[in-house]
Amino acid sequence: MSKKPKKKKKAIKKTTAKKGLKPKIKQILTTIKTTILAKKLIFAIAACLFLGIVSIVVFATSTRNEVENERIIVKLLGEEYLSINMYEEYESPGAVVVINGLETDEEVEIVGEVDTGIPGEYLIEYRFMEIVAIRTVRVIDNVPPVITLKGRENITIAEGDTFREPGFSAVDNVDGDITDKVEVTGEVKKTRGNYVLSYTVSDSAGNTASATRNVRVIRPLPIRQAPQEEPPPVQQIVFHNEINGIHFINNGIQVSFIHERDINAVLLVRNGEIHGTYQVTRSGRYQRADIPLNSLAHGIYYIYINIGEGNERALNRLDNISRVARARKGNNLVTFNYANNHVQISTQPFAFHYDILIDVGHGGRDPGAVNGTHLERDLNLEVTLYEARRFREHGLRVRLNRNGNDLEMVRGDVDWAETRKRFYAIGHYGVVSRVIYSNHHNSSADGSRNGPEIIVPATMTSAELVPERRIFNYWINMTPNLNPHQFRFYTRNLDTREFLNKINGEVYNVRNWYGMNRILFELFNVKGIIFEPAYMSNPENFHWYWHQNNWIPMSERKIQTYVEYLGGTYTPPA
Repeated sequence: MSKKPKKKKKAIKKTTAKKGLKPKIKQILTTIKTTILAKKLIFAIAACLFLGIVSIVVFATSTRNEVENERIIVKLLGEEYLSINMYEEYESPGAVVVINGLETDEEVEIVGEVDTGIPGEYLIEYRFMEIVAIRTVRVIDNVPPVITLKGRENITIAEGDTFREPGFSAVDNVDGDITDKVEVTGEVKKTRGNYVLSYTVSDSAGNTASATRNVRVIRPLPIRQAPQEEPPPVQQIVFHNEINGIHFINNGIQVSFIHERDINAVLLVRNGEIHGTYQVTRSGRYQRADIPLNSLAHGIYYIYINIGEGNERALNRLDNISRVARARKGNNLVTFNYANNHVQISTQPFAFHYDILIDVGHGGRDPGAVNGTHLERDLNLEVTLYEARRFREHGLRVRLNRNGNDLEMVRGDVDWAETRKRFYAIGHYGVVSRVIYSNHHNSSADGSRNGPEIIVPATMTSAELVPERRIFNYWINMTPNLNPHQFRFYTRNLDTREFLNKINGEVYNVRNWYGMNRILFELFNVKGIIFEPAYMSNPENFHWYWHQNNWIPMSERKIQTYVEYLGGTYTPPA
């Protein structure tokens, strides 16, 4: 809707015409002015006599006969009747004083104003002494109303389902809210086909607006839950100088061995020289050593063990999915390489490459959940592309693992499942990203669960979860009819499959069930978040979230939170 301009007020305006008037015209004008002044004087004296103030009768003589013989008019410049559209600039054409057919340069007073923001007729007076000319200006409302369709313009539902209108509104610049005047034509049947609904409305001036919504009714797709992740395989116990495990600790890594003899020390060797010696502790069959990496000089190192007779290079037999790969430690970017079954550690200066890294859930051959009409992977992609665009509008550096249906960013062994390759790639790039999260949409077998859920790593503290808890509170407050009997901000134990509440910042020393949490934390020492804003399997929740476009304000709350968390200033969408 156009904004109303400021009112254009037309008050006193001087208009001039021809110069060098004839002496006769000048004399006439002087006589007119004298006559008018005399009339005013007579009226004033008469009033005084009436009040008893004076008792003298004054007779004024005038040249009235001479004046009456002259023709004086106020001539309008331009049309006497003008029409302009609302919000157009109005400029008075003006008027001149004409005496006996000759234009003068006498001043003409313009009285009245035209408000182009309000339709109607306005009378503008042009005055010279007691002579008045009037111009009529008509402001015409030619601005059509605006129809806004709530929800999506293109909706897909399953055959046999009843179409539910997401809603609409209509506003006019003059009449205000005219939603009740909207006429909807068209019908959506329960049989397969493409249907068009037309929405039309007119304002009191006869201006018309219209909009359309396309509804596609399709054969229901097979209902499908997102596949459950399987726990990683149990590693075989190894012996001699083979590393049994590598785990991240605060400032570095902890390596563990099962060895029939006591290990005296664990060493870091670079170019054949020892650059660090680390104490070994025994706990049952396990021998462990902590190796700090946060202040390690940049270079390439190998892990050795000392068992008395000499130093042996430690060997690795762990599967790729069970060994650390890359991490930030202090100001170092630490990368691990396991070529030839040796454990190589390289360090280099650390720097962030991305502000936001988003995993678009599922993709490739994995459609995710299916609710009969929509594939989760498609919803995940549309939401992610929107969020990425909005983040970039705020000047943030964003990376996605896919921009279409195909997985574009995968890493790891060639025989790994696509899901594992996806998580491994997210972890690799997540090390140099400030915020890492995954977009999903939920489903349940019975369709009773609804609303948002956020899944976080088990070890994240309350302080680390400040932005995610803020997003969660936004979502909870805006989602209607929430089922109170379900976890919504939680983690899950890999060993017991138990759901553990995290809403109050609880910390659990357990392994994470979900690969987005587990693989990123265990192999890359980063913490990824899983967002699931709605349940596709719940018709009411899905209709509110997707068909009514409430996914957009939910995404905006996420965008706002992370923009401000990263030190920026949030700007709402245009």
